[in-house]
Amino acid sequence: NGSIRSMKTTYLVYAMTFTECEARLTKELADVLKEFTMQTCKRSNISEVVSYGDTPKWFKCKITYTSASDDGESAKKITNYILVNADNVEDADERLKEHLSNMQVPYEVPSIMESKISEVMEYEKTTGNE
Repeated sequence: NGSIRSMKTTYLVYAMTFTECEARLTKELADVLKEFTMQTCKRSNISEVVSYGDTPKWFKCKITYTSASDDGESAKKITNYILVNADNVEDADERLKEHLSNMQVPYEVPSIMESKISEVMEYEKTTGNE
């Protein structure tokens, strides 16, 4: 009906700096939205993204495993977060297990939660010709 409405959207952007993040978002969204404001930009604890590209939903999966130290005496508990593209929690769990099938150490999946992330902007290597 032509009215303006306010909405919040969360993006995951591969960037080295906050400035690069803001520049990439501005470049991507300028063609789609007439006006927008970036309210916050912060680091994410997500270490990997598993994208199938078949659904707009993203699930944040927490995995934990134990890593032995070089001295052989102390073990260290490691926690990683992996973002998985899936339709539901069961599908995310299945895709996560498939992704981790070659992992050599035993791991646990304490939680899988639907994420507020609506889009992932992968890192794009520039050729220097731009």
